Amino acid sequence: MHPPTMSNKQTQTSLSGTDFESADDSASMRTLFGDAGTYHVSAPMEANKRQVNGSVDAVSNEKESAIVDWSGPNDPENPQNFPRWRKWTITIMLGLMTICVTFASSVFSTATKVTGKKFHVSSEVMVLAVSLFVLGFAFGPVIFGPLSELHGRKKLLFVGMFIFYIFQIPVAVAQNLQTIFICRFLGGVFASAPLAIVSGVLGDMFEPVERGIAMSIFAGATFVGPVAGPIVGGFVVMSFLSWRWTEQRVETGNWALHARAEEKVVSLRDIMTRYILRPFQMLALEPILLLVTLYIGFIYGFLYITFVAYPISFQEQRGWDEGIGSVSPEERLIPMAIGGIFLPIGMFWFGWTSSPHISWVPQVISGSFLGAGVLLIFLQVCSSQI
Repeated sequence: MHPPTMSNKQTQTSLSGTDFESADDSASMRTLFGDAGTYHVSAPMEANKRQVNGSVDAVSNEKESAIVDWSGPNDPENPQNFPRWRKWTITIMLGLMTICVTFASSVFSTATKVTGKKFHVSSEVMVLAVSLFVLGFAFGPVIFGPLSELHGRKKLLFVGMFIFYIFQIPVAVAQNLQTIFICRFLGGVFASAPLAIVSGVLGDMFEPVERGIAMSIFAGATFVGPVAGPIVGGFVVMSFLSWRWTEQRVETGNWALHARAEEKVVSLRDIMTRYILRPFQMLALEPILLLVTLYIGFIYGFLYITFVAYPISFQEQRGWDEGIGSVSPEERLIPMAIGGIFLPIGMFWFGWTSSPHISWVPQVISGSFLGAGVLLIFLQVCSSQI
């Protein structure tokens, strides 16, 4: 934003006070400076009673408020005008957040056998600790996605990550199964914040050309975490650290200055119809979106099935230890179709070579087709929906 050039028709306004002096009608734009930064203010508008600094400030018809908006297409405060280094720094940080939560989703898979012995249940029961975390991934975006459109993305992202970290503590010190299962589920709900919000952040910052690269980083982070989780977790469980370490590592207040989005009072009905029910309406009214949603749900579910299938095949059948054994929208359909071919090839390849009488080499190679298929499908679906 640019420094103001004050004319005789413009009236100096205090950001800290509740009085907002009316300006001449010919003054179409003003620039105001305050503690919170620089604001571009468009033509004044009449305001009704508003909440200001905890009290209701009655603004008469003679008083006028101002809309805080971008100063133009080149406003440096617009996320799409951020410097490139800042955009990519934010992208990398969001990618690290995504790796963190997806790592936590699968790292417990290698501890199912050990924890089963600890709590005197079968390892199949302990698989619930992984399944419930992924189930939380299904519920969380229903909350975080719509609310990020209503209240902004940054706060919800940080709140979700903070509460996710908190829920790792009771899992690490749990003395019963109920604590593990409940906290894993709730941890998954709040860990879904990056998965639900990051793609929207990238859409806010990048033009379509650069967005593809940024989405590739996000998609890579989405799969690096869950793939690395069992590998790292396997070696941690083998060490003296034990299974518990798989979890332990793991404004001014003046209403006169406001954005247009703040002028409308959002009722509970608006929240329900516009932000909660709209995703389900889109699924019901858009068959293509419904089909790709079901497909990506199957793909993501299959990814977590492999986290259980690999330890069974390589540890129980082949006798490996935990550390080694856990080793335009239409145009986007082309790579997704390629991924759709790779995935069943990898699935059948993995199943047909899982016999312990067959060398382990071809079964390991099948993982490259599984990974390529899942990644190609996931990346293209996410990119096409922004």
